[in-house]
Amino acid sequence: MLECFEDIIGLRGSCDSPTSISGLWIDDIGIDLAELDSIVNKSQIDSVDFFEKKRDFAIKQIIVLIHTHFSDKYKTNTILRSGRIGYGKENQETVAAAATLKGIEIELCNEDSFVDVFVSSISLQVNFAGSVNVFVYDLFQNKLLDTIAITAVSGQIVTVYPHKLYKSVRKELDIIFVYDATAFSSVKTTVTQGGCKSCGDGGSMINLNQYLSTRSISILSADAKIEDNLTASGDTGGLSLIYSIQCNYDEWLCTMSNSIALPILFKTGYEIMDFAYNNSLRLNTTTTINWEGLLKRRDEYDKRYQNSMEAVLQNIKLPQDEKCFECRQKSKHVIILP
Repeated sequence: MLECFEDIIGLRGSCDSPTSISGLWIDDIGIDLAELDSIVNKSQIDSVDFFEKKRDFAIKQIIVLIHTHFSDKYKTNTILRSGRIGYGKENQETVAAAATLKGIEIELCNEDSFVDVFVSSISLQVNFAGSVNVFVYDLFQNKLLDTIAITAVSGQIVTVYPHKLYKSVRKELDIIFVYDATAFSSVKTTVTQGGCKSCGDGGSMINLNQYLSTRSISILSADAKIEDNLTASGDTGGLSLIYSIQCNYDEWLCTMSNSIALPILFKTGYEIMDFAYNNSLRLNTTTTINWEGLLKRRDEYDKRYQNSMEAVLQNIKLPQDEKCFECRQKSKHVIILP
């Protein structure tokens, strides 16, 4: 489930009850903790956990529905670009050890699009056998994002597959991948095939495509991890990576999470009543079950979910993002909800 939807609706009445970031609570529609206890029988299922699972299931269904509804507005090719940064030479050249962090800077040029950088693999070729940590820093925040361990084999290219997504959050992204090159030499690797002509002198970034720029850099371990403290380098210290630039439609959904809270509330109510109607007799033999009442409430929650979800879909405005969305066209809304 998307992190931005966590605790979108809450449950009152327990010490560890989920909070509500939208201001909507499940007891707003008549389902309180006591009723959840009677539905699930606390000796068998925890009521808070039961609520969270039904809420999360409702969220997943709604997310799928929205993606399906707008699928014809999404760009067919959600991977905009992909490629490699870091190339070795056929005739190996050794680069001496240096008391610095060495590696790669990548900069995503982004103003307002829902695009992110995905790093599928990282490779390292050094003259050392043992564990080497590759550190990923966000230069805008001077913040360590990841530590990726590689078990190096001396002189050989060793590859790991971190499958890490670095979100731009609709702005420029500037991150570095570096390791401590103090104790051992490396095999010379340049950011582009055939070498990097400008990295060693002026420190200019190389434009790989309209989205991404890169260069090889070094930085003192004790320095703050910000752009001003980077030094342009002639090689990456044996480091290379495979990247892709991807559209992230989930980020778009996060921008309107509060608008979707009401359908989530009613969908959660429906899922709870549906469970109660179909399962409570098996789980709870000590409480009299009002079957007709459960069925009536389930259908009422479903009706209110349908109405609120239809209103949301009709009022969603697609962003002005030509990288990830098709150009806006006048269209007729035909909404079929599950």
